[in-house]
Amino acid sequence: MVTSKMTTKKPKQKKSKTGGKKARTKTAIAKPSLRERMRLFGFVFAGCLAATGAAFVWLFVDFSALPSQTLGAGQSALRSAGFTVKTLEVSGAKRVDEERIQELIKIDHSATIFGQDIAAMRDRLEAQTWVASARVTRKLPNTLRFDLTEHQPFARWQLNGKIRLVNKAGIPFIMVRLNQWRQLPLIVGPGAGEAVGTLAAALDEHPDIAKRLTSATRVGKRRWDLALRGGTLIKLPEDDIAHKLSQLSRMHTQNALLDGAPMRIDMRMEQMLAISAAPNSEVSGR
Repeated sequence: MVTSKMTTKKPKQKKSKTGGKKARTKTAIAKPSLRERMRLFGFVFAGCLAATGAAFVWLFVDFSALPSQTLGAGQSALRSAGFTVKTLEVSGAKRVDEERIQELIKIDHSATIFGQDIAAMRDRLEAQTWVASARVTRKLPNTLRFDLTEHQPFARWQLNGKIRLVNKAGIPFIMVRLNQWRQLPLIVGPGAGEAVGTLAAALDEHPDIAKRLTSATRVGKRRWDLALRGGTLIKLPEDDIAHKLSQLSRMHTQNALLDGAPMRIDMRMEQMLAISAAPNSEVSGR
């Protein structure tokens, strides 16, 4: 309801022949009665209730269960009101370009924004190699938003002669050739994929070691041997590898331990460690 305000000018007062002023007359403005005010309040309340009900119906009613004539009229009204998909917002996509996203989501241009199957859109996106998870939301009146979380490759996992990229949780998500992604460490050995999550979490705390890692070998499905750039070999115990890597990092900070000649550092003993020159031919110990 639009309310306008009007201003009026006061009429000039006329003097009588005797020089006196005419008596002023006051016009009383009638106030609306209680009944009229209640009626006005009722109209406003009914309008708000109707708008809220309409919004609830369009958001939550299963339109597929409605008669086709009713459904068609409702969809037509929504389209006329601007509830169609006109804009896409995408975040988190680095390896999946927006053109590919548009191909995957398959927008139904004959439907309103409420008629888009966002669950199917999400499933098609998550079926893509690099997509770990996807979230699709509506931003009324005419925008669909896509928030993607892509896999972050941590290492190359060699299994049965094939190389796959794995993330920090040890989940393989794409097969690659041996000469690809050589900047990532190589994970080998039975059970390596299942145990890589614990190793990745421990290395996250010690980037000075992580940046030197060239390969990690799972030994007997129990423990890790880490080969570092420059030839140093670290033999970790079965348990408490985070503590051992903290100890190794502290020694490197104090003495530049990992910057010298290649060594073999055996950390499998609880109270001590053994350091010796690394044989050139050594790849992994038992």
